[in-house]
This record gives sequence, C-alpha cells and structure tokens, in this order.
Amino acid sequence: MNERYCVFRTDAIGDTLLTLPLAAALKEHQPSADVVFCVRRYTSPLIRLASHVDEVIEIDDRDVQPFAFAKRLRAHGISTAVFAYPRPGLAFASKLAGIPVRIGTAYRWYSPMFTHKRKEHRKDATLHEARYNLNLLEETGIVTEQIPIPEIILPPDVVKEAKSMISGLFGEIPPELIIVHPGSGGSARDWSPESFADLAQKLLSERSDCCIMVTGSISERDTMRSVVRGGEDRLRLLEKECPLELFAAILAQANLVAANSTGPLHIASILGVSVVGFYPNEAVMHPRRWAPLGQKKALLMPGRAGAGMDTVSVESAIKAVNRLLEGTLSS
Repeated sequence: MNERYCVFRTDAIGDTLLTLPLAAALKEHQPSADVVFCVRRYTSPLIRLASHVDEVIEIDDRDVQPFAFAKRLRAHGISTAVFAYPRPGLAFASKLAGIPVRIGTAYRWYSPMFTHKRKEHRKDATLHEARYNLNLLEETGIVTEQIPIPEIILPPDVVKEAKSMISGLFGEIPPELIIVHPGSGGSARDWSPESFADLAQKLLSERSDCCIMVTGSISERDTMRSVVRGGEDRLRLLEKECPLELFAAILAQANLVAANSTGPLHIASILGVSVVGFYPNEAVMHPRRWAPLGQKKALLMPGRAGAGMDTVSVESAIKAVNRLLEGTLSS
C-alpha cells in the first residue's frame, strides 16, 4: 500500500500556494506516495490543478468538529499528517482517526496531539513560509535543500474562456496586458488605490501597446473603481465575479501583474507571470517570509521599518514594471 500524506492548510489562497512545495518535495522523495491536501472549499479548485496533489479534502472553515471529521479522515487511509497551518480541531481529529505520524509545531497548547514536533517559531519571520513548511518534513528525515516551484496546470477550456473574457473587454487580446489588483482582503497593508491609479495612468501614457485590467472581489469594487479614471478604452474593470480557476487563467494571460501582498500575486507568480508586489516593511508581513515563489518579480516596500506604504513611490513601481517587461529584471 502506498504511503499517503495529508497536508493541512486551511487558511487563505496565498498561504496555501506557499504550502504546495511540500507536495513536490514529497513526490520527489517518494514518487509512489499519494499526496492529499486538506484545504478550505474556496481554495480547492486551484489546489486540485496542482500537478503534485493527488486528492483534495475540502472543509468549510479553518477548523472542524473533531469526531465527525475523524470519520472522514479514516476513509482516506492517511499514514502521515503534516500540519502547515495547525488548528486544534484538525489536530484532534487526526489523532482520533488513528493517523500514526502527525507532524506539527511544538508551541501550541494542543501540540501533544502531534507525534513529531517542530521547534520553530514562524512569528520570528526569519525564513520564507515555504521553507517553514518544508522544514516540517525534516522531523521524519525528509530534507529538501531548494524550494520546489509548484506547477498549476490550467484546463484548456478554462484558458479559452479566459481569453474570450479578455478580448470581450478590450475588443481583442491586447499586445501587452497588465493586470492591477489593488485590494488584499485585509491580508496586508496596502499600497493605496490612488497610487495604483497613478501607476495605471503613467503606464498607459508611456506604453502605447499596453492595456490594463483592474481586478478584485465584489467587496473591493469601490477600490477597483477608484483606480479607473475617465473613460480610457485601454483601462477596464473586470466586473464579473469569476470562479478561482477562471481567474487564475485570466492572470496567466497577463504580461505582468501588479498587486499588494495577496493571493493573486502568488497565483500569477506560480503561473510564470512577471509580478510587482507591494509589501509593508514589517516582520510579520515582510517579503522575506511572504514573497511569491516565481523568479520574475520585483518586490517594493518602504525604505525603513514601520514606514507607511505611501512612501513607496509610483516612479519606483514604473521602473520595476518596465524592467520586468523589458526582461532586464528576473528576481
């Protein structure tokens, strides 16, 4: 019987994507193993498209009722549980389910439920989140030197629909498409909508082939609209609420994505799109821990710790965008 690993990561999409290197590392260590991811329902469509993930368990919230969930876990025949985002109900359920190896942090009140405990404080933010995740495997002797880049495979029919939506907005597929995502759902401190608006206007004036799409959730519509000034044909809002896999396919069509430290930045980067990210200069939100995994990126933040996001200039963002689009900046 194949070894069956279950990786638990039940928070936001960006966090979950930074956990996907675990799947690649497990497959490299043991190609015949099955890798299961336990994730929140809203992130599952994208995680199902990850090439190293064999199965997905969905839950509706970050935690569960342990006794009921233990029954579900037993049905999956899991031999090793890896808690990249530990939650007490999930930890208790894994113990109730009789999963023999349970790897988690050593510093929670429910840590006695884990058979293998990692003594590492993530709040120190001295390592990348993906490295913290991979370090959990060291408790069972699996050591990964480099952080593997996950692979997301988008279905051809979804890519076709994404291209159709883009051409519907602009009349055709633009020669150069830049996507601006000005919100973050509260996951970080944001570069202001006014700064994104200035960035968009300057890009349109400087790059004649450029078209810009502004994206966001329904709750971010006001923020999105504040980025669009006037009736510029080359600057459009993506008003339609898209399923996650369709939104990922839209991001994949872009030449560059500019966004705050949030899920779309990570999605685009994993898909190989150039990204410009705006980060606070604060330990818990620093790019040292939360940088996207792709190679083509420029990460901008205030010059000193604690300084406001408005100290990141539009001019610095313009330079980063131009250097990435012209291929002179790769990491």
